Amino acid sequence: KLKIEKIQLNIPNLKQKKTIVHLSDFHYDWDYYIQRTSPKLLETVISEVSNINPDLVLLTGDYVQYEAGPITEFSKKYISRLKAKSGVYACLGNHDYKEGEKGKKLICDELTAVGIKVLLNKRVQPFKDDESFDLIGVGDYFYDFQPEEALKGVSNDSGTTTRVVLSHNPDSALKFTKWNISLQLSGHVHGGQVCLPKVGPILPIIRRIYEKAPHFLKKFFPGRRLYYVVDQWQWYAGLHKVKNDNGAFNMLYTNRGLATHPPLRLYCPPELTVIDLIPA
Repeated sequence: KLKIEKIQLNIPNLKQKKTIVHLSDFHYDWDYYIQRTSPKLLETVISEVSNINPDLVLLTGDYVQYEAGPITEFSKKYISRLKAKSGVYACLGNHDYKEGEKGKKLICDELTAVGIKVLLNKRVQPFKDDESFDLIGVGDYFYDFQPEEALKGVSNDSGTTTRVVLSHNPDSALKFTKWNISLQLSGHVHGGQVCLPKVGPILPIIRRIYEKAPHFLKKFFPGRRLYYVVDQWQWYAGLHKVKNDNGAFNMLYTNRGLATHPPLRLYCPPELTVIDLIPA
């Protein structure tokens, strides 16, 4: 069942309140026997976004699972119906590069065709009346990650500019510490997907056991590559502070995503995030 998370952030020098909806990790596929994101869930998301009527809808990647082809149906049937006062923007995730440049181009083209503005290592001002609000989108951390290009010409201005970054992998927050970033939005981890109450995701726990296990036992550990889906497991979900090189903190929010990889989610529901940016 979809869970709506609501947070408020005080942003210095922000001209007026802005409401953002953040969505991530759809993993839409043609394999109808394994529906990672059900039509019912997607319809619920579209309805909730319509009711919220946000200033921006921001998407942080993984629109498809393996093949890029399903993006056409997904864009026309679902993503095209996401609306916001000042637009819908997107970056790409690692699954969006599974078919190389050809697949990446198809995904970007299909999203663009339904009105989604795709930001690949690019910076824009989404609000016509506010040139001090930057929205930055980068390529995936493993494939096409160019923060220097996206932030070319940006100086550290002691917080006079609001900067929101779209970057699929939360590990990338360590690469933004040379700049003042008001908020980075990420996904990728699915919140760990299988969690325990008051403990959190089980994958980093299994990873620690795996790394200490004798070599002959390591082959018996299931899903070993998942242990390393991120390095910074402390950022698996929710809001975090990341100290930057200027002595301040960049804020990072990691969304749990919408898709469920088999076999299940446990104590980790799919998420729609509503973020109110408040003038401080």
